[in-house]
Amino acid sequence: MAQVGAVRVLNLQKLSPGEVRNIETEARRGHSRAQAILGILYLDGLGKPQDESEGIRWLRKAAKKKDDVAADRLGMSYQQGSGVAQDETEARHWYRRAAHDGNLHAQYSLGAMYFNGEGGPQDLSRAAKWFQIAAQQGDAMSQEILGRMYQNGKGVVHDPKQALYWFQRCAEQGYSAGEMSLAMFYLGGQGTERHPRQAVGLLEKVAADGALGAQFTLALIYWQGEVLPRNTTQAWMWLKIAAMNGSDDAKRMLPEVSRAMDEEQRSIARKDLIVWLQKHSQAVDMALK
Repeated sequence: MAQVGAVRVLNLQKLSPGEVRNIETEARRGHSRAQAILGILYLDGLGKPQDESEGIRWLRKAAKKKDDVAADRLGMSYQQGSGVAQDETEARHWYRRAAHDGNLHAQYSLGAMYFNGEGGPQDLSRAAKWFQIAAQQGDAMSQEILGRMYQNGKGVVHDPKQALYWFQRCAEQGYSAGEMSLAMFYLGGQGTERHPRQAVGLLEKVAADGALGAQFTLALIYWQGEVLPRNTTQAWMWLKIAAMNGSDDAKRMLPEVSRAMDEEQRSIARKDLIVWLQKHSQAVDMALK
């Protein structure tokens, strides 16, 4: 049967019929991880007819044997109301069990439930604890949130150096939210000198992925001229891109920036826009979806 350590890295959609049969055989023999996987196959209708009640039944069998994948998926099921009645208290319970057994997804999810006050009282210190555990194992979402918690002193002592460290670790993985947070951190200069060029480089990368906030922020940087020298043509181009992606703020600013440009600048800006769109048309498509 397919051997996996965690469902997050198992591509269940690519299991062959033979592998599915082997998983079911092992599940019926009492193999807890096979039971967990079989439950997920039933829940998601992958290789088996979708049957949520049957999926939950197999997950419970595996969870009784302390299978962390099963407990994590039960947490997801209760959180989303998938196969069971939605119950955030039960979701927190199952995430806690899976998290204590080392399940990375559950550690992040439990942190998020404490952070948001879901399934029980909000507890930012416990949220930080679980985000820290997951972040140390490389979970990018936990790293980004933990960075913001250190940046704002929520649930942890305010520590800009720790915030910078976690934003950097997150951005190194190419996680766009982490790249955006690191860029804004560089612009603000908290815990470090300002690094406007590095910030702009990160923002341009995220903007090319379709992030509207990065596109509009770049427009402001070039228009205001506080971080970098004013560049009206670049400001217009980024405003136009953000406006194409639906930014009302960008649409309101465009006339003002256009009036500040002469005809030569408008021509340059339009050419820059065409070149950018030819390279990054998916950035507009993604934002419009």
